[in-house]
Amino acid sequence: MLNQSDYRLHKWVLKGSGSACLVFTDIVASTSLLSKVGSVMYTDFRRAHQDRANQLRRKFAGILIDKTGDCLFIVFHKAVKAYAFAISLFDNPGHNNIKIRIGVHYGKVSVESEALVGKTVHYAARVMQNGKCNEFWLSNSAKNSLHKESPEIAH
Repeated sequence: MLNQSDYRLHKWVLKGSGSACLVFTDIVASTSLLSKVGSVMYTDFRRAHQDRANQLRRKFAGILIDKTGDCLFIVFHKAVKAYAFAISLFDNPGHNNIKIRIGVHYGKVSVESEALVGKTVHYAARVMQNGKCNEFWLSNSAKNSLHKESPEIAH
């Protein structure tokens, strides 16, 4: 039986035919940056980044699924919205002293205990992890979906 927040997420996923475009982000070298600038200043950097991500997430109709440390997991119904979010955040992560890596992937997802689960989620996280330093990665499936939705952007 689904609880209320499971139900809302499940209903959202079904609006997109069970498919979604997933975006994972991570602040590059966050541990060394924290050691270098200290926890107070690093917290300001991280908050500025999260504020910027939230502003863009609302603008492009995304849903925050998870926020752990400096990592964000956000989903969108459309690849074009996910791409617009990701490129905007990549170009301006919210603070000049941070760099981020982003991975975008498109595929089928399921809802379980207020979370998105499935192979697509694992794959999307790996797409982001391919970025080493200030890189933006787009899986083939995200690129194909983007091309179908907006061919001029995908080139």
